Amino acid sequence: ASGGGFLNRTLGQFGTGVMAGFGVAGVASIASKAGQAIGYFLADSIKIAMERQRSGAAMEAELGSDQAADRMTAAMRKLDRQSMLTFGTISKGAQTLLGFGVSQEMVMPSLDALSKISMGTAERFQSQSLAVGQVAASGKLAGQEILQMVNAGFNPLQEISRVTGRTMSDLKRDVEEGRGSFLQVAEAIITATEAGGRFEKISEKMLSAPAGMLAKLQSVFELVKAEFGEQL
Repeated sequence: ASGGGFLNRTLGQFGTGVMAGFGVAGVASIASKAGQAIGYFLADSIKIAMERQRSGAAMEAELGSDQAADRMTAAMRKLDRQSMLTFGTISKGAQTLLGFGVSQEMVMPSLDALSKISMGTAERFQSQSLAVGQVAASGKLAGQEILQMVNAGFNPLQEISRVTGRTMSDLKRDVEEGRGSFLQVAEAIITATEAGGRFEKISEKMLSAPAGMLAKLQSVFELVKAEFGEQL
């Protein structure tokens, strides 16, 4: 009882000190801002959770079964942990590739490679995903997709040249004559991240840097909000 009385007196003195230090108006302002922050957190949590539900439903429709959708979702969450991208960004990339007809077996290897080639930048990742999807849909590589990928930081022809030994002029001629294929592009984005490639171990390097650590902290915070939103 005496301990409780001491605690009450201490808290009362602390509250009086806060009121004296900030003033009634200051304390009211702090309380108001705290309430707004909580409101934003709740609204954002619900928004993220609803977006994940829509994404899951869309993926299930694309893949034809909830089991396949669950497997891809688990793979995307693993990639989320291993890259600087958020789950939401990865999910959008998956929907883009699936929407353009990329096979289920090619989606995750492509997303993994693009997460590295994009250097963890969401805008580049989305642009590259769109370009790869367009090549898959048309069945051949065209100048427009090459330009789109170059603007996003990666030239597939340079990687094809490195691996095959063919000259850039020969490869450009293939593209102009319609002989550039989706398979070449798919292989190029993967070999670029393997041993000897320009983006070898880039994710590990970036995640160990302060910017990478902050990106993962933001990703974890998004996951917390998503799970909280689902409960709401």
